[in-house]
Amino acid sequence: MKKSPPLAKNARKSKRSTVKPKTKKPKAVLRGTAKVVKGTLKKMKPLKASEYDGVLGMPPSWVPEPEKRRFFAARIALIETFSDKEIRKLIASRKRTQRKGFTQTLLVPPELEDKVDTLIDIKKLVDLGEEKGLKQILGEERSAHQSRGKKVLNSAKKGHVATHGTEQEKKERWAKMQTEINKLHNKKPHLTYTSLIEITAKKFSVKPKTIQRHTTHPHKK
Repeated sequence: MKKSPPLAKNARKSKRSTVKPKTKKPKAVLRGTAKVVKGTLKKMKPLKASEYDGVLGMPPSWVPEPEKRRFFAARIALIETFSDKEIRKLIASRKRTQRKGFTQTLLVPPELEDKVDTLIDIKKLVDLGEEKGLKQILGEERSAHQSRGKKVLNSAKKGHVATHGTEQEKKERWAKMQTEINKLHNKKPHLTYTSLIEITAKKFSVKPKTIQRHTTHPHKK
C-alpha cells in the first residue's frame, strides 16, 4: 500500500491565504457617522432647557410616563431630520389637513405622520390642564384614583415636616448636635464617641442612633 505524498509547503500557505482578513470600515464612513451623531446631539441640547411648547421642553410632571415616552420618541425621530421651526410647520400643516377632513398631508412624509400626530395629541392633553388631561388619558376612575394618591402623598409630606421640620431646620439641628459633641470632647477628651453620643442624645431628647447618623467622631474631623 503506497503512502500518500506529503503536502507541499506552498499548499499549506495557499490554505492560510484563503482566510479573508477582517475588513475595517473606511475612516471617511466613521467620520461621517460621528458627524451625524454630533449634529443630532447638538440639536437635542436645547430641548430640555426650553419651556414646553409642544416641540421643545419637557411635558409637565403630571403627564404619565407612557405618554412622555411617546412624546420623546416622536420628537427624537423628527429632530434627526428637521429643525424645531420645520417641525412646527409640519404640525401646522397637519392640523390644517385634519380640519379639512383629509387623511394625508402633502408637506408631511407619510412615514412621519404618526410622529407629528403624537406631538399634536400630547400638546392638546397638556393644554387641557392636569385634571381634564388625566381624565382623558386615564379615564374617570383611574384619574380619580391618581388624584387621591397624590393628596395622600402630599399629606404625608406635610405631616413629616410638621414632626421633623423642614430640610433647612433639620440641617441646623444636626449642626447643633455636632457642636455639642465637639464641646463635650474638648472638656472630656477621655470619653469615647459612644459616650458622647449617649450624653448628647439625652440633651436633645432623641435616640442615640439619630446622633450617630448625623454627627462624626471629633477625632476624625
